Amino acid sequence: MEGQHFSHEEIRSIVEALGYEFVGFEIKKESGSPFFRVYIDSLGGISVRDCEIVARKINKTLEERGQDLLEERYYLEVSSPGLERPLCTVDDFRRFEGQTASLRFRELLEGRRRVTGKIDSVEGDTVIVLSDEGPLEVPISLLLSAKLVYKPDKQPKKGGSQRQKKSKKNDLKEER
Repeated sequence: MEGQHFSHEEIRSIVEALGYEFVGFEIKKESGSPFFRVYIDSLGGISVRDCEIVARKINKTLEERGQDLLEERYYLEVSSPGLERPLCTVDDFRRFEGQTASLRFRELLEGRRRVTGKIDSVEGDTVIVLSDEGPLEVPISLLLSAKLVYKPDKQPKKGGSQRQKKSKKNDLKEER
């Protein structure tokens, strides 16, 4: 489709008009094909139906305006940000202070290209991350990408493992 290209703000406005939070978007090549991925969220979480609603509205708006997202042929994907949510804005870092994040830099910062650590605070356009090597001040402009790091609970599930349950059943049988 020929024509002008959609802006970041136009995508945000479509997503928010439908009642969802616009998390951000990314353009990535996977298996040689470009993907335009839009991330949305909602208080109750995101379903496949929610993603379908947003994708259809974006496509309909593009067709009506004779616009496109990229110059080349691409796949549009609308998705939940998932457990390892991308962090795209200063507000994202403020919102997730105290949580662990993985950050990649455009260039070396104190000899490193990436850091993983706890988001301590945000001062202006700088994020302070507490890593194993100590605090690191990261200017937002230096970020190539950033995302939360999912850490599963290490507490055992109630009722124990299947092996423990079978063992208890066998113990009961032996008592009879």
